[in-house]
Parts: sequence; C-alpha cells; structure tokens
Amino acid sequence: MTRLLALMVAGAALVAGEAPERWAPHDHPAVVTQRLSGYTRPKRVLDLAAEVAARVVTVALDEGQAAGDEPAIVLDDALARLDEVRAGADLALAIAERDAAERERAFRADELERAATLAEREASSAAILDAARSAADQARHRAAAAEARRFQAEAALERAQEIVARHRLHAPAGWIVIRRLAEPGMLAASGATLLALADCATLAIELRLSEEEIAALRALPSVPVRFPGRDATASGRLARVDVAFDEHTRKRLVEIEVRGADAPEPSGGLPIAIELALADATGALLVPEAFVRAAYERASVRTEAGDELTVLPLRRADGMIAIAPTDLPAGVVLAPWPRAGAP
Repeated sequence: MTRLLALMVAGAALVAGEAPERWAPHDHPAVVTQRLSGYTRPKRVLDLAAEVAARVVTVALDEGQAAGDEPAIVLDDALARLDEVRAGADLALAIAERDAAERERAFRADELERAATLAEREASSAAILDAARSAADQARHRAAAAEARRFQAEAALERAQEIVARHRLHAPAGWIVIRRLAEPGMLAASGATLLALADCATLAIELRLSEEEIAALRALPSVPVRFPGRDATASGRLARVDVAFDEHTRKRLVEIEVRGADAPEPSGGLPIAIELALADATGALLVPEAFVRAAYERASVRTEAGDELTVLPLRRADGMIAIAPTDLPAGVVLAPWPRAGAP
C-alpha cells in the first residue's frame, strides 16, 4: 500500500483562490490519504462432483460460460434405470399382495363378528369362536406385514428414482465455469469434481487493515472502489471484519463486497484501489497560505487580536500549509496578513 499526502481543503471561501476572513485551525486537522490495494475474487465457489460412478455422456458448459436451468453434465444412467424398473415392479407386486391381505383381513373380521353373534345366541360352540378369532388375528398380522413390504418397496423405488436423477448434474443458475474437468466418454468416479464454478454476481475483496483503517471504513456510508487502468468505479460494502488479528502486524482481515455488474467484468483477479482519509499521525493543523507569512526562514501567523505567533510549517499542498499543533494554542482564531500596499 502506498501513502499519498492530501491536505483537507475546507470552506467555500477558499474556492477560486479567495481566502476567508478568519480561520480556526483546530477545526481543520490535516489528513493523509491511505491507498489500499487488492484484488477481487468470486464471493463463492463450487465443485460440481459426481455422486455416482458412471460414464460421462454430455458436458453442456465450457470454461467462462454461465450455468442455466439445463443439466450441466449428464452421466450414463442405463444401469440405474434398470434398477428403477425392477423397483417399480417390486412395488406393484407388493401393492397387489397388500390388497389381497387386506381383503382377507376384512373377510376374517366379518367371520369373527358372525361367530361371536352365534356364540352369544348359543348357536355355535366356543371352539368355533376361538378358531374365528385366531384366523382374524393371523389375517390382521399378514395385512400389516404386507403393508410394511409395500412401504419398503415404495422407498426402494424412490431411492432408485433418486439415483437416476443424480446422473444429471445441475449447477446453480448464473454461476460461471472456471474449470472444466470432464469430457464425454470419460469414466467419472464417485466424488470426483467434474466442473468448478464461481458465483461472480458478488465479488469479494480481502484486505488486512489496522484498527484506524477499519474505523475509517466503518464511518463511510459505502466503500468507494476504483479499478486502476479501467474507467470504472463501484460502491462497495463492508461485509466482514474478522475477530482474530495478526499478532505481528496487529491487523485484521476485512472483506469488502461489490456487485459483479458494477465491476469492469464479473471476474476475480481484478486489481482495485480504495482511498481512505486518515488523521495525520503528527496531529498537524491546516492553515491557508494567506494566513502564514514567511521572512528570513521564519514563519508566523496573526491572531484576530493582532498577536503574532511563530509557527513551524511541515508541508504545503493545494494552497494549504500544515502547521505543527504545538505552535497554535487551543481555540485560537487567525486572521490573514494584510496584503502588501493595503491601507
């Protein structure tokens, strides 16, 4: 990072070279402009990986292209579809067995009700009632078991359908391919990355800053981001300030976000520059040149009361002179020196 000196020019009276009639130097502390440099990176990245081992059939995206709604990669699902057909047949059989068991359960329940009615009228023996009750219990258990098998078969079909679906790999819409690692015909292993994508709708800028610089960033309504070498600027947002800090530099990691649409291009690796106005470490105060008189290597200013104060000029820029703060008493108000030849 490069430090650039900038003296804060304040007051409309300084416009067009006009000096104000009075000046309160303690209201105009000198500042320096801190130039921060860094690079953009995609806010988020994603490795699109195969969840099943299969041969690659098609790869719809190349590097630099944005993903859409269609599958980015299609894997050979022939074996998976055979498993899906078999699971569907197993489910159909389980449903038929469940329906048959349910009909038997209903029939045995009716028989038990008739046997109980006859037993109450003493028109049937207790043995017949017990046999009907046992048959009804067995039919109920068989119906419950058939329902459980149907549930298992349905879950197996859903699993087979899910495996078929996982042979079509979808990338988040709008994400850009940064690496293509798959080609049609290759065998993709389970867990192997086939495409690497980045979300460039939001770009992140990471900087390590001091507490003074972080405080200056937080005081801004938005972070002005420039792109050196390109006629583009963006309004950034302070997204994150790490709690941890570097014990040697005493700096913390800061993340600034900008919209990819505001950058020269939605891409990582773009150089950026951010300028922050920081208080001058010397505590110097700004005084217009018209308020400072230099004679024989001695500089002085004049108070409103007419007293002359000797001052030490530190530097000069943009019509302003930075004065050492110890030379100017607190609350002092200065008046410009009379122009030569003035009455």
